Amino acid sequence: MTFTFKLSMRLALIRAALVPVAAAAFVACELPGRRVTDPNPNNVVVQVFTSPDRITLDPYETQQFLAFGRTQAGDSVPVAVRWSASGGTITTGGLYTADTSFGTFQVTATATTSAVTSSSTVRNRGSLTQVFVTPAAASVAGGGKQQFAAYGRKRNGDSVAVNVSYAATGGIISAAGLYSAGQSAGRYQVIAVSNPAALADTAAVTISVLPVTSVAVTPVTASEPVGQTVSLTATPEDANGNALSGRVVTWVSSAAAVATVDGNGQVTGVTAGLALITATSEGQSGTALITVTAPVVVTDPGQVTDLAVANVTDTSVTLSFLQVDDGTGQPASYIVKYGVGTLAWSAGLAVTRGTCVTPVVGTAIGTTSSCTVLGLSPATAYQFGSVAFRGDVNTNAVFGPLSNLASGTTAVPPPGTGGVLFESDWSTALGNDPVSALRDGGRWSWEADWGGGKIMSVVTGGPDGHNALRVVQRGGSFAAFIGKNNALPASQDFYVRYYMRNDDTSPSGDHVVVPDYQSYANLTYMRKYSSSAGWRFVISMYGCSFIYPISHIGPAVELAHGVWYRIEYYVHFVNPTQIQVHVRVYDAAGTQILGDADFRQEDYGNQVWNGRSDWTLASLYATGFSYCVNPVALTMFAVGNNGNGGAVDTGLPWYYANLQIRSDRWPGP
Repeated sequence: MTFTFKLSMRLALIRAALVPVAAAAFVACELPGRRVTDPNPNNVVVQVFTSPDRITLDPYETQQFLAFGRTQAGDSVPVAVRWSASGGTITTGGLYTADTSFGTFQVTATATTSAVTSSSTVRNRGSLTQVFVTPAAASVAGGGKQQFAAYGRKRNGDSVAVNVSYAATGGIISAAGLYSAGQSAGRYQVIAVSNPAALADTAAVTISVLPVTSVAVTPVTASEPVGQTVSLTATPEDANGNALSGRVVTWVSSAAAVATVDGNGQVTGVTAGLALITATSEGQSGTALITVTAPVVVTDPGQVTDLAVANVTDTSVTLSFLQVDDGTGQPASYIVKYGVGTLAWSAGLAVTRGTCVTPVVGTAIGTTSSCTVLGLSPATAYQFGSVAFRGDVNTNAVFGPLSNLASGTTAVPPPGTGGVLFESDWSTALGNDPVSALRDGGRWSWEADWGGGKIMSVVTGGPDGHNALRVVQRGGSFAAFIGKNNALPASQDFYVRYYMRNDDTSPSGDHVVVPDYQSYANLTYMRKYSSSAGWRFVISMYGCSFIYPISHIGPAVELAHGVWYRIEYYVHFVNPTQIQVHVRVYDAAGTQILGDADFRQEDYGNQVWNGRSDWTLASLYATGFSYCVNPVALTMFAVGNNGNGGAVDTGLPWYYANLQIRSDRWPGP
């Protein structure tokens, strides 16, 4: 190996060897009467080397020096030395500290067992003696900028970086030395001070002010009624179009009888007419043309007189009307109400779904506007009215008179070309006989009872005098279902309707309406959650994969205990394996209370998916989204209780009645 490589390897071991060498030196000092002579003269140290060989330091800086020996045989070995310095101080361990004297000094290591020595050179630059600012002089236009920098000089003449604090006259300067000139011409200074040495330097700054060559006034035209104001802005500019700040601007009106202007550019209309407003700075001017109009006569909002029913469906009505003035010359906003049969405005129903929800915002006076009321009942006569208003409807609204009343009847759902695929009203027998009662005389394909709890039975008391299937909550140990196999063809659109009443208060999510108790991931029509106050449900669709937060989706409102609801589903196959499920819920009076727009994602308003946190079935389907399913699983249908884990044994029931599956239309009552 080369001598250089060999030397570097040995230097790496010197620090580890210093401790035993120092210990040996201590022993030698303690026992001066004993002298050990190495029997092998080739091991005697004949040279000492110090490291680093040369270094430059500032006052009070430190440097660790190391020493090693060279034997007569040429080997590098640890060596015990005494350290000394011609300037500064050094410890017995070789830690050197520079003092405040500048100059060149020697650090010497002397072997303790011989007179062999070695020295390193220390160059002390001395204290900081001067600070300089650069550039030393600068010319800056008013409002312009100039970057300054500072450096220091040591006693030995070396230039070094320094930390300084800046001060300035005639403008402001940042901590980084960026000077921003003011608008007053003259000679000024930038001062840099180095602490703690308290050394400083000053640069001369000459500020020259650019002349104004043009004045830009905005807006260049404006219109205002008599008694109203409009604010103008004047910007003096240099020859390059740059804005000049700090310049004096004066304002004058060509026709003070028409419009006046104050020193801030605020124009007040006096009488109808035209006035030219001029802004002047340093002999240069800009203008704005002001049109003052006759004062606005404020009245109540206008009356809609042509409200009409433009279109109907089985659950919606579209209204149209000409937009009116809000009493200040602007388009009005509108409240729409409706009633079944005839409308009494004070008792009218507020629109809660569709585009007729308050406020219906106007766009242009005299143009036709239209909006739609959703959530209506089929084949029902309604009457509609509207009131125009301005302001906020809940705080400071000013209302106009009631419009004419418009009447319309929602459509009857078309009979379609399909028909009933399966239905059950449990009219065959009461009780819990598996075939005659639970399976409705064999209409259902199968019945299952896990745990032997016999928690299903057929009872009287369903809607419109029908019987009902009663299911009792007995907690997670008991489950029961009845099911229909091959209820409908695969990958074909279908409709489902059933009536349901829930008195159970168990909070666990029970799967109660499914295609099959083993296939609920494809489409759980209803997973119910209950409390003492009411109950709600979600629809679940994750046949191919679970997508949080849209695979479980349900309304935020609670349904009431002890009340019959009509629940309908339309399952639309976008393609053979992708579906969109539409839902409607009706109250006991037959009024639709829930639809696609009411079924919300999980963690509504918080969990973001595809850029939104407020997904509903309606908004999902509007994007073309659909859920992946196994279409064969959807050919089956089952109702009951899955005995969900965590369910509470309340002993309370829920009921199903009048189940129907169709291929042609929403089933209805």
